[in-house]
Amino acid sequence: MIVAAPDSGGETTEVAVRTWLRANFTSGIEQHDLSLDWLFDAVKDVGGRIEISHSYHRRGDTSSFEILLRGAQSGIMYRVSVAYSPKMASLLTRRLDEVDLAQVGTMRRLMHPFRKLLSFDVYWLDPRDGEWESICIETEEPESTWPADQVASVVRALGDDLNAALRRDMHTLRPELRQALITSWCEDQTSLELDWDGISVYLIAYEAYAKASKMGASWEDALEVENEIGCLMSGVPAMTPSEFEEAIDDFLERRWGCQ
Repeated sequence: MIVAAPDSGGETTEVAVRTWLRANFTSGIEQHDLSLDWLFDAVKDVGGRIEISHSYHRRGDTSSFEILLRGAQSGIMYRVSVAYSPKMASLLTRRLDEVDLAQVGTMRRLMHPFRKLLSFDVYWLDPRDGEWESICIETEEPESTWPADQVASVVRALGDDLNAALRRDMHTLRPELRQALITSWCEDQTSLELDWDGISVYLIAYEAYAKASKMGASWEDALEVENEIGCLMSGVPAMTPSEFEEAIDDFLERRWGCQ
């Protein structure tokens, strides 16, 4: 992981960036600070980098940095812009010792007004025009965990974007991949193991969710689509894209065709 910390004399070590993050983004809240470490580890695990020498800035009461990474198979370049509010952290700590965080539902209630304690925006680099395109990544139950945990989950998902998008909950990532994956392949950024047939299978799987929705499938029903895709994907080496699509369409017709 390549990082560059301000005031480090050009030093690009993990120690430098961890020290910088601790100095500028920790809150004195043990759980939040531990989550920040998990985020750092997630970036490292997916082969990403944290850029703070160029992107770091203060905007009002907010500090920020950026995470850059590529999808392992897709080769798509992602940028995650992270912003932290020290003012919110200071307010949250005032009476935190009175709260039993282990009780069910406590985190959801407590963090509702502090959702922007550590916020983030996600983008992918479009090689067609060199512009960063925004992706709205939605996380389930966003107030039930510390914000840095959510960012770490998103980073890991983007690092394995093609498989992550097969999950029902990644409904905002799938439409972007239907564009980004093909353009990344044209730019020769996809992994060597991923040929056009492999790309086609992923795109057909993503399209299955849209087809199911048009046929009347509900959000709960989409879990059936996810399970069926998982079963069919396990047999993909023996199936052509056309056969895979036929199997998907047959399942959708049997399940929702008569509605």
